Amino acid sequence: ISVSAFLLNRSSDLLVRRTKGEVMKDLPPKIMEVVPLEVETSAMDAYYEEERAAFSDDTAKGERESARNKVAHLLRTAYALKEKSMLQWIEDFLESGKKLLLFAWHRSVVEVLYDTLKAYNPALIYGGMSTNEREEARKKFIENPKCKVIVANIQAGGVGIDGFQDVCSDVAFAEFSHTPNFHRQAEDRLHRSGQHNSVTSYYLVAPGTVDMDAIEILDARAKMLDGVLDGKETATTDLLTEVLERRGMKIPK
Repeated sequence: ISVSAFLLNRSSDLLVRRTKGEVMKDLPPKIMEVVPLEVETSAMDAYYEEERAAFSDDTAKGERESARNKVAHLLRTAYALKEKSMLQWIEDFLESGKKLLLFAWHRSVVEVLYDTLKAYNPALIYGGMSTNEREEARKKFIENPKCKVIVANIQAGGVGIDGFQDVCSDVAFAEFSHTPNFHRQAEDRLHRSGQHNSVTSYYLVAPGTVDMDAIEILDARAKMLDGVLDGKETATTDLLTEVLERRGMKIPK
């Protein structure tokens, strides 16, 4: 018997995969909705100029980190293009009376969203907060009926927090992380034991920008991730590099 076969046959080394659907058979469905937001045509003209420069031959000949930084900047520009209509969408949603779990990637965006939504008595979670501060924010969102929204950094607020599912079934992403794992963990603050309603994940995008590349890549990565433990291969490049490759850019390592 080979060493690998021996190890696989040892009960202590067996990996038994149980999907979330198998473990939590009564969990309601999770729905993903991509929400295209309106942007001004004049602003898009300037964006396209920036995009052409980012995906130019000069970028292809440059260093990988510099090229990735250009894509990251494009994503920030895409956020700026959609910010006004995105805030209107969020306010319209909150006027329905439902609570919303709202995620962003950058600390500066989290702060802008929190300050802009003061009328809805928001709670706030971001990296660097103490355990007590996180717990106070968690309790405020769950226990205070006037707190209609909690604004959180995807990394800081997407893990290790329970109870949101008792009062909320809607999550929205103003920005996107570089891996579907962060999004799944963030969505699972709501899609977990104790949730009685369908969970809807809203991805707020600026049409015609790299936002759309990001959404398509994250969706494809999520499907690939499902197959990793089934012996299928998955991509090892990050989101920024993959956006470049989708645009035909082969950046030297």
